[in-house]
Amino acid sequence: MLDSITQSTQAVVEATEVILTAVSDKAIPEAVIARMKGEQTSGEPADLVESMVEKKLTKLSEEVAEAPHGVFSAFEAELGNIAERRLVLRGAPLCIYWGRISIQRDRVQIPDAEEAMYFLANYDLIRERILRFIEQVKAIK
Repeated sequence: MLDSITQSTQAVVEATEVILTAVSDKAIPEAVIARMKGEQTSGEPADLVESMVEKKLTKLSEEVAEAPHGVFSAFEAELGNIAERRLVLRGAPLCIYWGRISIQRDRVQIPDAEEAMYFLANYDLIRERILRFIEQVKAIK
């Protein structure tokens, strides 16, 4: 029985590594360019995935921060769940929370590579919902 559990666990670990590698392949060219510039970057798939999340979240945060927020100087909005994780947008200062991933004042929090992969898989939905909310807020005069 222990042997069966060990084999199952090993299969899950191998599958996770394959998925991480496939997702992180998109980040390899940027990592190579960063190394050529003399920047320290890890080539580990988990680190590359987390780096992708950080860049996407930072870009989304900048996009939202630049958008006018109507008559509101401060707000907090729960934008529902995406992939069973709460999406919350808060203004003054701008913070975006999705599950355990967040960005607050250029400080990105990513708890682990698994959560990062879920974020990347749902990024388009997250971005769309946030931008749609901002458009609705802009319309309020």
